[in-house]
Amino acid sequence: MEVKELRSGLLDYWVARAEGIMLLEGQEYSPSTDWSVGGPIIDKHEIGISPLRGTWFAAGVEASYELQEGDTALIAAMRFRVAKTYGRDVPDVEN
Repeated sequence: MEVKELRSGLLDYWVARAEGIMLLEGQEYSPSTDWSVGGPIIDKHEIGISPLRGTWFAAGVEASYELQEGDTALIAAMRFRVAKTYGRDVPDVEN
């Protein structure tokens, strides 16, 4: 699946993997919607976020990673975080 298509729980799952966090079944982890979780990740990885015409864009200080976008600043930033680790695509996950 392309990183630019990740959203909600699946995006949060891949952020957890990128951060090296092993989630327990039923554990709440929502960096793509909760600033208290996603904000520190943005700071840690020096992710820049900026709005343009109703869309948010995220990029890093290293030019080797692609720009990511999302409906919110957190979604764009968390997609960038996943892409930084895994590239453009992540493997499909079975539910």
